[in-house]
Amino acid sequence: MKRIVAISIAVFALSILPFVQSGGYGLTDCDDYDYVTVEKTPLIVGGVSWNGAKYAMSDLSHGIWMPITWSSYMVDFSLFDGKPGAMHLHSVVLHGVNAALVFLLTLMIIGRFTQDGHTALRTFFAVLCAMVWAVHPLRVESAVWIASRKDVLSFFFELLAFICWIKGGDERTRLVPPSYIASFVLFVLATMAKPSAMTFPLLAFIIDWLLSARRSIAKIVVLVLSGAWGVGIALLAAHAQKVGGATSASSVIPLWWKCVNACAAFGVYLKNTVWPLDLAPQCILKWPKMPRFWWQGVLLSGVVALCVFKWFNAAKDSWQRGQGVHKGWPQGLWRWPMAGILWFIIAWGPMSGMSAFGVHAFADRFTYIPAVGISFALVGLLLKCERTRALKPCITMFCAAVIALSACAWRQTEYWSNDEKLWSHTLEVDDSRNYYALRALAMYHFEFDHDVKKVAELLGRALDCSEDAVGPVALMYVLSLCEDGRSDEASKVLSRLREWHERQTTGGAVSVGANDNPFLVGEMPSLTRPRVVKKSGNWDLAEAVWLATQGNMISVAQRTLDNIEKENPDHAKVLYLRGLFAKWQGNDAEAKRHWKRLVEHGRGEPYVRFRFVKKWIEEQEEVTRKDNSK
Repeated sequence: MKRIVAISIAVFALSILPFVQSGGYGLTDCDDYDYVTVEKTPLIVGGVSWNGAKYAMSDLSHGIWMPITWSSYMVDFSLFDGKPGAMHLHSVVLHGVNAALVFLLTLMIIGRFTQDGHTALRTFFAVLCAMVWAVHPLRVESAVWIASRKDVLSFFFELLAFICWIKGGDERTRLVPPSYIASFVLFVLATMAKPSAMTFPLLAFIIDWLLSARRSIAKIVVLVLSGAWGVGIALLAAHAQKVGGATSASSVIPLWWKCVNACAAFGVYLKNTVWPLDLAPQCILKWPKMPRFWWQGVLLSGVVALCVFKWFNAAKDSWQRGQGVHKGWPQGLWRWPMAGILWFIIAWGPMSGMSAFGVHAFADRFTYIPAVGISFALVGLLLKCERTRALKPCITMFCAAVIALSACAWRQTEYWSNDEKLWSHTLEVDDSRNYYALRALAMYHFEFDHDVKKVAELLGRALDCSEDAVGPVALMYVLSLCEDGRSDEASKVLSRLREWHERQTTGGAVSVGANDNPFLVGEMPSLTRPRVVKKSGNWDLAEAVWLATQGNMISVAQRTLDNIEKENPDHAKVLYLRGLFAKWQGNDAEAKRHWKRLVEHGRGEPYVRFRFVKKWIEEQEEVTRKDNSK
């Protein structure tokens, strides 16, 4: 037992090494600011509280029900004052614990599968397979991204549920083994961290089939209860996605296209698992479009078909419980790759784009739970080679793979150090026309170095790709152009985006294509759906900025700010614009007064934040101190 604990600790330590550098990183401009900032989630930022708990249990505005994950963020703010580095390390530690639990789960399954104890060699097999899962570059997104805390937290509870599920099979002296009850409770907690854990009953069934586990009344009752809870969570998740607006386009996509989309995504996952290079978030253009996706999709389908054929012909008795574990290949060991493939398909199902949980079909983080199935398939390979001459080469290959994957994961983690590196990398990997990355880069340059020329250039490129991408940040685009002295160009951009906004908010139908659903693989056929109201780009404020550049119209612009300020005296963007208008008029003292209020009360906004304002104030105060010292 002490040896297993020591090995688990070693697996934990080695698993977190590629990701610990994220302890010095900040927030990422991709959901992080929506999840853990005072302007978006003030009750979460306030730390652990009764009101925060009520918010966590009831919130659906983010398109997902995840009260346990919200609670973990509240703990971060209570213990670490919400420091981004500490939040990153919190996720990394959870990932390391998950790696140790994957090792224990695999070891338990191997021991019961072979029925001849845990030999040192088989323990090493479990370590290798857990490490391949833990340090793979596809894990970076879940382990490093703060907004993806739900993945690591949900799987933590689900892994404990699987371990209790297997242990419950050993407690045959009780009518209802406590381990089964604990497994159900942990499953419920997993779904409260992320609803995709709803597949637990099916995955537990795969483990039972792999082990030829006996049926019992207690097991059947727990499976039925778990299935009922899973169905309820699925309905709640679909409703949450609808509330969050994630299913507006999914409802009109035909089933055949969803199947093509999912098949292509499977092919990409297969490629990235074997060759995990050129990974980046939000890749929306570099996809295996037809007919190029066929070689990947058909390859995976062929492997699945081969496994199913072999399974039915060589393991006909596997469904008969209580007859012990089959030996040899393929009757016994063939179950490992078969179980691994089924595990991947089932665990990935809620994120495949086939369901009512949105059209997303592909993201690195979607492999977090499914990829354990690949480790199961690798276990079968190692067990097959156990008493052959191929064992040493196979182990050598696995050890080399773990080292290589760790190096790739370290490099992949470095891209998450700041938004500039992350989204520049996405543009390199995907396409220079990736409007999501262009917009995110523009936000970064506006906030950190306030390079308005760069911001205008990036948003101009994004506007050439999609008006939908620039419309929500129209104010930032107009601001950048006007601050750069290009008010004529700002007028044209404002006019174009206003026309776009009017088209989106008027009646009738609108065409649905790949740009409407950036996570779809390939090109989608032309469809129509009812128009929906898009988020505005603060049109009144954008027009006020342009008016302020017209000399005698600045008083009109000020009246616009007055009207908005009556409802919200500390409106961040109004405070910024008042300071900006004063600065344009050469009144730095007035600008400083408004911008100090902005820093103290405005707190910034998700698309236009004001870190550069703090730097300007500090520079002004430094100049004042030097003047006073003279």
